Amino acid sequence: MRRPIEVLVAALESKGCKPKNGSAHCSAHKDRNQSLSYSEGAEGRALVNCHAGCDLGAILDALALETSDLFPVSGTTHKPAVRAEPGPVYVSPIPADAPRSLDLPRFCGQEDKPQY
Repeated sequence: MRRPIEVLVAALESKGCKPKNGSAHCSAHKDRNQSLSYSEGAEGRALVNCHAGCDLGAILDALALETSDLFPVSGTTHKPAVRAEPGPVYVSPIPADAPRSLDLPRFCGQEDKPQY
């Protein structure tokens, strides 16, 4: 079974939209520049956006696709082809001579301001 992004790219290719590296000519309007962006989202969904403002329905109609074609079949999930891993978290140690409690209003310079 093909992933939704593969279905989308195949439809773009068949309509002469020249998909490459996440960009293509929009199928819904005469497009000199590649104003359509596509990518694989969470759980294998195909994401589509025309930067010229075309409606998703118009794009899909021109490609002969349904909205459901952008989603994986129920019960299957696909991870995106490229997924960034979270980086390390760095925590600075608290100095040994730091006060044990903190007077927040004074610390933030709010001690003389009225409370509403």
